[in-house]
Amino acid sequence: MKPTRSDELSPEFTLLGLLYDSPSHGYELHQSILTRLGYIWNISQSQTYSVLKRMEEKGYISAGGEKGKTTSPQTLSITEEGKERFDWWLGKVSPSTARGIRLGFFTRLYFLQKLFPHNVENAILNQLDAISKQKKRLSDALTDGLNAAGEISTNPGDPNLLSLDLRVAQLRAIEQWLLQNFPEVARKK
Repeated sequence: MKPTRSDELSPEFTLLGLLYDSPSHGYELHQSILTRLGYIWNISQSQTYSVLKRMEEKGYISAGGEKGKTTSPQTLSITEEGKERFDWWLGKVSPSTARGIRLGFFTRLYFLQKLFPHNVENAILNQLDAISKQKKRLSDALTDGLNAAGEISTNPGDPNLLSLDLRVAQLRAIEQWLLQNFPEVARKK
């Protein structure tokens, strides 16, 4: 089952990536998110456990504890199906929105740098390309004065058009920020 756009921005992939790196306990995984990705993800411990339970039910992770100890924390490991799901997600381009970049792209970037550093540059170039295409699509709609329904708006203060203008400005800023922070990629673009 392929993730939907909203699934792609789920902390599920962060947890899969942490388990891809090494088996762990639920509490340790939550602490890893806070310490390694705390400015990207704001997730409570109960949310972490809820996502882990759902992932185990779907077969993406498996739990095992020490034999004879029923109260010890279970060690969680990624399954082959979980690895396939994570690898698929890792190769995707994040949605070209401020939220999509913050949650999806930076999480991907973290795991690419850690697990597959040779893929980082290509991921940045692909993300820049997706941002550029989305920026053009939204800019064209703004230039044409199209509201969300695709109709020409005659209201200069149309909240839909103002929102569209903000989205275009955000994409410009994100694109410029990426090019500034990854100059080696900027030279190739």
